[in-house]
Amino acid sequence: MKLMTLCTFTALGLLLSTPAQLSEQQQPSDQQEIGIGLSVCEQGECSSDLRTLRRLSRYGSGDASAVIALAYASGEGYEYDADEALRFLQQGVRQGSAMAMYLQSDWYQRGFLLPQDAVKAEELLDRAVAQNYAPALYLKASKLIQTHQPEDITKAAELLKKGDEQRHMDSMYLYARLQTFGLGTEQDLEAAGRTFRNLAIHGYPNARAQLQDIIDTLQQDAEQHELVAYFNDVDSIEVIQVVGQRNQLTSQLGSLARQLDNSGQYIRGSIGSRIRGTNCENSGSPCSVIRSNGTSSTITDMITGSQ
Repeated sequence: MKLMTLCTFTALGLLLSTPAQLSEQQQPSDQQEIGIGLSVCEQGECSSDLRTLRRLSRYGSGDASAVIALAYASGEGYEYDADEALRFLQQGVRQGSAMAMYLQSDWYQRGFLLPQDAVKAEELLDRAVAQNYAPALYLKASKLIQTHQPEDITKAAELLKKGDEQRHMDSMYLYARLQTFGLGTEQDLEAAGRTFRNLAIHGYPNARAQLQDIIDTLQQDAEQHELVAYFNDVDSIEVIQVVGQRNQLTSQLGSLARQLDNSGQYIRGSIGSRIRGTNCENSGSPCSVIRSNGTSSTITDMITGSQ
């Protein structure tokens, strides 16, 4: 494959202007911080699931504790209660949940319900990264890329590859960008193109444009005719959404509750257990976190990773 003739500095600049907005992440407004907007739990839609998660939290599930903390912090499912939000979040961290560590890191970083503390935020983020929690992998990688140091970009690529393997969309997108330019990893236009094609089918912002750039490059090589045709047929694929966003989110919350409940790890008598919880995004269930922007203010954000 013909190599793209872009210098590393230019390539890094383009990476930092991805839809994930690595260098200009929006800070949530006060309304977002208390959960105003699309809610998973309007009119008691998820009350049964929250009851299940609250029970699982008592029996040792840190992931369940994290979701309950968000419910109190955002006013989704429960009346807003900062004290209860912090109590459940701290419990989730003690129970070893990477999801809870990632959430507490975010709150320390933004000074939301906790005093702003960048050191504690980074420590918690690193603990979540150590458990291969996909949103944490992505956030850590994005920070490493911003240093513009070759060794940090190599580390970022390693983290993003792990997120890519978990089908975390932001990680997939950014890892494909690194593959496109050969930054931190070997240049692989075919692999990057396949990722962008997949993301474009799922409506990921700017994925189609990135795919087109790769198509334009590959068209210069006659031997890539079949691959170019495969990438071009993305326009003929019709994506049909049959489930409304709120219904889908409610279903995903229920999937999380059922996944944890069916794991067999959280049963009566296990209170105080140090058994690490099953992370939703590693379970294969439809509740997996597929997007992230570095903040988690509501249950919606925790499930989808977006705002």
